[in-house]
Amino acid sequence: MIRCAKPINNVPKMINKVAIPLSLRMMRKLKIPRKLGFLESLFGSTLAAQGTGWVKCSNGVFWKLDLTEPTHRWIIYGDYEGGIGLSFAKNALRNGGVFVDSGSNIGQWVLYLGGIAGVQSLEFEPVESQRQWLASCLQHQRGWNFTIFPWGLGSEECDMEIQCDGARSTLRNDWYKSRTLDREVIRIKRLEDVLRQAEISEVQLWKLDVEGAEYDALIGAGDYLASQHIKHIYFECHHTNYIRNKSYLETCGYQLYDIGWKGLQLKVDREISETQDLVALPYR
Repeated sequence: MIRCAKPINNVPKMINKVAIPLSLRMMRKLKIPRKLGFLESLFGSTLAAQGTGWVKCSNGVFWKLDLTEPTHRWIIYGDYEGGIGLSFAKNALRNGGVFVDSGSNIGQWVLYLGGIAGVQSLEFEPVESQRQWLASCLQHQRGWNFTIFPWGLGSEECDMEIQCDGARSTLRNDWYKSRTLDREVIRIKRLEDVLRQAEISEVQLWKLDVEGAEYDALIGAGDYLASQHIKHIYFECHHTNYIRNKSYLETCGYQLYDIGWKGLQLKVDREISETQDLVALPYR
C-alpha cells in the first residue's frame, strides 16, 4: 500500500500541461441539461488531439489525464458525471471523516474530495495500471491525507481474476464475453478487516463502484453495516444484484434512496431494469 499525509509537491513540473480553451473554462461552470454530452460535442476532438497531460480541473486541482479517453475528458467538463453524486459526497464530508473510495480508478472522485479539510481517503484500486496513475496524481496534492490499497473488496480474503478495462474493469467473468481483455490476478480483502487493522471505527462516506461485485463488498463490511458505523453509502447498483443489495442493506438497518437534483427520494421499486446510482442511509 502507499501512504501519504504530506506530499512533497503541489503541482509537478509538467512535461505536458494541457491548455483548456477559455470558452470551455467558462462554459463548464454553467449548470445546463446534458452538459457533458454538449461539451463533448464541442470540444472532444480538440482535447483528444492533446493526448496525455496535466490538466487544471474545474476545482483548481491539477490531475494527469489521457484526453484520448472519453471518461478522462468528462473530468474537464465540470464535476464528474454531472456532479449529483459529488454534491452528495461533499455534503457528507463537510465536517471531514473517513472516505472509502472503492473502485478508485484514476481518482475521479478523490480529486474533488481529498482536499476537504479533515478528510482521510482510503483508495482501493486493484488494477496496477490504474493504481499507479492514481498514485502519480495524488503524490502531488499538498496536505491531502490518503492511503492507496492494491486490493479489491469482497466477502472473503482470496485471489480473483479481474478483466481490465480502465474504469470498467470487473470481476464478473460473465461480462464482456465478446471482447478480449487483459486479465490480472488481484487480492480481495474484506473492508471490515482493513478498517479494523487501520483502527478506524467509523466511515463517513463509502463510494462503492466495483462493476457488479457490490453485493460481495457489502457482505465484507457486515459488522460495520450492522452497527451502522458507515454513515453514507453511494453505490452503483445493477439490475442483476439490486434485490440482494436492497435486502441486505435493509437487514442492516439502511434505507435506499434515488438521488437527483431535487435531492433524495425513497427507493420503493421492487426491481430495476438498468444500472442506477443509489444512496443508502441508516434509518433515522
